[in-house]
Amino acid sequence: MNATLTKTDYQFSGQTHVYHGKVRDVYSIGDELLVMIATDRISAFDVILPQGIPYKGQVLNQIAAQFLDATADIVPNWKLATPDPMVTAGIRCQPFKVEMVIRGYLTGSAWREYKSGARMLCGIPLPDGMRENEKFPQALITPTTKADEGHDENISKTEIIAQGLVSREDYEQLEKYTLALFQRGTEIAASKGLILVDTKYEFGKNVKEVFGITSGKISKGSVVNMNFAAWRSTNMSMDSSKLADELKIRPPTVAEGIAQFSKLFEGGYAQNLKSTLE
Repeated sequence: MNATLTKTDYQFSGQTHVYHGKVRDVYSIGDELLVMIATDRISAFDVILPQGIPYKGQVLNQIAAQFLDATADIVPNWKLATPDPMVTAGIRCQPFKVEMVIRGYLTGSAWREYKSGARMLCGIPLPDGMRENEKFPQALITPTTKADEGHDENISKTEIIAQGLVSREDYEQLEKYTLALFQRGTEIAASKGLILVDTKYEFGKNVKEVFGITSGKISKGSVVNMNFAAWRSTNMSMDSSKLADELKIRPPTVAEGIAQFSKLFEGGYAQNLKSTLE
């Protein structure tokens, strides 16, 4: 029996539109509400793989819901209810056309650019002599465009404002929210012996012109978590291959990856797993 849910085709009362994304199916209800279903589809390098992963949608949806609740005192968010482990219902927001990437460490694409000789990241100067996985003195916000098609591209604060993607006033508010959310996520990760290396947040406004966080949490594909003890033990040599082995950032199978998500948040973040969406 296939215990995964990889496709939905519901007709809700008042439904006006449905969007099937790489992982989530989003149903518009009237002008102000959304119903988002986190499926078991898995996307890698913009390709949806043919088989789903059991419980993936439930784990991701519940983690998202928990962290939206855990940061509601910092910034309003779109969530109204989670009527099912795979489902979140909430307020429709008009998204800003940027994604607020924030980095605490020099790793990933930032390291690759730095290693190639770049000393400017999204308009922010970087000093010579940094090493892979080295911690920045303070977290850096390195935004990207939010592309409707294709890949997102790095962009600076100056370019965002000059191109009219976000007003200066709104962008500076997004910066404040991003820094505060990252600090909260860092504290939560530290309480579990982890390091929040980097993540991204997506924001929007609703019809009442109220800001809201629409996406972003400390454990998803856009986030790297390191084990603090492993990072500390390898930090002097900055051997990234050893670090990856120590941290098991790339598990042998995606199924094991989902199992790791569950274990990381077993203290109530991914409970009541069901065989299918009812």
